Amino acid sequence: MYGTLMRAKVTPGNRDAVVALMGEGTGAKGFHATHVLFPDDDDRTVIAAVLFDDDAAYSANAHDPTTERVVRTVPRSSRTTPSGPTAAGPRSPATPS
Repeated sequence: MYGTLMRAKVTPGNRDAVVALMGEGTGAKGFHATHVLFPDDDDRTVIAAVLFDDDAAYSANAHDPTTERVVRTVPRSSRTTPSGPTAAGPRSPATPS
């Protein structure tokens, strides 16, 4: 499993539009899931995790023209640059000290 994490502040009334954009490209090879979270105490923040089978599938999607269009669109809808995305893959469990 490999993926990206993203957090954005959306302008009032644009949260649904930003979330809809995250649903594009779900047919990409190796795509696994998108999980979108909304903090209980902040109706302008959107947090998302987008998961792929592996680094190769993630990288292919990241360079796809549809993905590039979506990434360019999200900041306009949110008026802030999303923090991230942060690519991450599996790691060994931490060893307790």
